[in-house]
Amino acid sequence: MRITHRAVGWLTALLITAAALAATPATSASAKVTDGATFNDPLVKSKQYAISKRIRSLIDKTPGKTKKSGGAVIRVAMYVYSSTEQATVDALVRAAKRGVTVRLLLDSNNTLEPGWTHYADYFRALERKHRTFRVSFCPVGRGCIGSVHPDSNNHNKFFLFSRTSGSKRVVVQSSANLNKTNAVSYWNNAVVLVNRGLYNDYLAYFNDLWKQRPSADYGRVASSGNAKAWHFPMAAGDPVAETLARDVRCTGNTKVGAKGRTIVRVAMKDFYRLEVAQALWRLADYGCLVDVAYDEPATFQPYLGQSEAVVATLRRPLTKPGGKIRLFLAGPSTKANPKRRLIHSKYLLIEGHFGGKKNTKVVFTGSHNFSYGSLRDNDETLLRVRSAKIHDQFRGNFKRMLSTL
Repeated sequence: MRITHRAVGWLTALLITAAALAATPATSASAKVTDGATFNDPLVKSKQYAISKRIRSLIDKTPGKTKKSGGAVIRVAMYVYSSTEQATVDALVRAAKRGVTVRLLLDSNNTLEPGWTHYADYFRALERKHRTFRVSFCPVGRGCIGSVHPDSNNHNKFFLFSRTSGSKRVVVQSSANLNKTNAVSYWNNAVVLVNRGLYNDYLAYFNDLWKQRPSADYGRVASSGNAKAWHFPMAAGDPVAETLARDVRCTGNTKVGAKGRTIVRVAMKDFYRLEVAQALWRLADYGCLVDVAYDEPATFQPYLGQSEAVVATLRRPLTKPGGKIRLFLAGPSTKANPKRRLIHSKYLLIEGHFGGKKNTKVVFTGSHNFSYGSLRDNDETLLRVRSAKIHDQFRGNFKRMLSTL
């Protein structure tokens, strides 16, 4: 077979085109999204940005506008953004260029406060350049909804995809902010769920955040399938403490737990709520195995005029003379332990007797710390998922963190 120069040129052009297409983010013919959890590992360089890479993959697989259909919609509610995590914003810009509607909601602390206003200018410029890209900032000195306490903020960290990778109504609830520190210095997690009812709930919450109507008692709660979400602030009650007291039993399991005993595991950035600590004490006294890994709360500030005695108690809410909870204190690296890292995740795992059902596995996660600010002041989300698969993914992450403390 004789190959002419023209044929070689045509073949070369074809190969270059194929290579370019392969390098272009796929927006169709992709594997559908499946429920699951993703974790970064700050000690393994290749895994530090695992969460943001997973999110960027979903962004790049979000279909844009075509002659036959309009583009999909991506909505993001985020507390901290920094240019050190520019790759995710670049992915959102790419999506806007191909006709995806992008709605980005940011807290004002890192965009409108003195010293940070260049970020606001940057996003405003993106709005002017891309018709489908819109950004909203919560008012200075409050959250988009939460507004009672001077330190109220929009602490949310979630992504909503109307369509991505062949799936509809995808929710990504993360503990991670969009900055380098959350990838390389902190432990974080993200959960991906394909759930129509949950998506619609988050969408309604996002729209309320976008409207910026203040409320001291927002307290939205919704359930769908294996998921339940609480959105804050709430003026009264504590769904974490109440759930632990009402729904967890310590014995009777035959397939999970430890010799029939329910296991409760907590990984938490801020743990100040005495009511949650008391609920865990009771469970430990009743026979549950309770393990808690959390950051040492060294700089807790009085909440709405609390006495110094109360503040001193809240600095170490889990310590109890003769207590049976196993505590693992995390923190920055030290000479004695260079592998030590801060925990920025916020999750609670229950393996055992829950909600009247034995041999059950449940995960609570989100942006919600076990602090009073997360409960009463901030725009926050707490997500509960009943899933053996997702629970076991979190359990693996918990054991990995403990191995480094």
